[in-house]
Amino acid sequence: MATKSILKTIEITDKSIGARFVSALEQSDKLKGKQVDLSKKCTELKGDSVKEFFQRKK
Repeated sequence: MATKSILKTIEITDKSIGARFVSALEQSDKLKGKQVDLSKKCTELKGDSVKEFFQRKK
C-alpha cells in the first residue's frame, strides 16, 4: 500500500457513512494476518549497503 493513501485526509459528512467506517475499522482490527513463509532468501539492508546491493545487480 502506498504511503500517500494512508496519509490521505478524508471528510465524512454523513452520520451513517461515519458509522459504517468505524464499523469497518473495528472489524479489521479483529482479523488475524496470515502466516507467510518466504520462499526466497531475505536480507536486511541498511545505509550504504543498499547502494552496494543495487550496484552489484547491474
